[in-house]
Amino acid sequence: MENIPSPSRAALASFLAFAMEALLPLLAGGFIHAWWVRIVVVCGVSNLALVGFGAASAVLGHASVVKITVRVLVGEWMAMVFTYDSNQNQDLSSLQITIKPLDNGPTNPNPSHDSRRAQWLRAAILGSIDGIVSVASIMIGVGAANASTKAMLVSGLAGLVAGACSMAIGELVSVYAQYDTEVAQMGRRKRESGEEPGDEEMGNLPSPARAALASFLAFAIGALLPLLAGGFIHARWVRIVVVCGVSSLALVGFGAASAVLGDAHVVKSTLRVLIGGWLAMLFTYGVVKAFDR
Repeated sequence: MENIPSPSRAALASFLAFAMEALLPLLAGGFIHAWWVRIVVVCGVSNLALVGFGAASAVLGHASVVKITVRVLVGEWMAMVFTYDSNQNQDLSSLQITIKPLDNGPTNPNPSHDSRRAQWLRAAILGSIDGIVSVASIMIGVGAANASTKAMLVSGLAGLVAGACSMAIGELVSVYAQYDTEVAQMGRRKRESGEEPGDEEMGNLPSPARAALASFLAFAIGALLPLLAGGFIHARWVRIVVVCGVSSLALVGFGAASAVLGDAHVVKSTLRVLIGGWLAMLFTYGVVKAFDR
C-alpha cells in the first residue's frame, strides 16, 4: 500500500514546480518597460535557470550532464524563436507564456507491440488534454483582462506554439535520457559478459524524435479546439462561454478515451479530467482578474 502513488501529491508537486519555474521569467521581465530589454532579460534568466534544471535532471537520471543541458538549452532557444516568429506581427508586449509539459510517455522498456501502441495512444490523448486545458485557461485568463478578440486569439496562438514546442522539447530530453541510460546498460552488459545486444533489444530502444513529434502534435491538436472555437467570436462573454463549453466537451471525450485505454473507471476518470479543467480555467480567470483591478 505504501507504494501506491498519491494523485493529490503528484498534482500539487506539478503545480508548485511549474509555478516556481514560470515565476522566474515572469518576475525577471514582467515589469521592464523597454521592449527589447525585457526580451533579453527574460531570455537570459530563462537560460540560466534551464542550465541549472537541466544539469540537476541529468545528475538525478545518471545521464551526461553536458549533453542533457545542451539539449534543454537548444530546445528552449528553438521554442522561443519559433514562438516569437509565429507572433512577430502581433501585439504580445504584455504577454509572457511558457508551458511546461508533463512526462506522459511510456515507461516500460520492453512492451509488446500492442501494449506499446496503446501506451503511445494514451500518451497522445493526455497530451491533447494538456493542450485543451492550457490554451483554454490562457484564453479565458486573457479574456478576463482584455475584451479584444485579437488579444484572446493571439494569446491562444502563442500558448499553442509555446506549449507544443515545450511539450516536444521536454519529451525529447526525457526520452533521450532514457535512451542514453539503456545504451549505457547494454554497454556494461557487453563489457561484463561479452554479449552483443540483439536486434530485438536494439529495436526496443525509445525514439526521442518520434516521442517529440507525437507530443508536439498531440498538444497542438488539443489546443486547436478552444482556439478555433472562440478565437473569432467578437462578443467577449459569448467567446468565454464558447471556449469553456467546447473545452469541456473535448475533455469529456478525451478523458473517457484515456480511461478506456488505461483500464480505469470511465465515469470517475472523466469527472477528474473535467473538474480539473474547470478548476484550471476558473483559477486562471480569477488570478488575472484580480491583477487587472
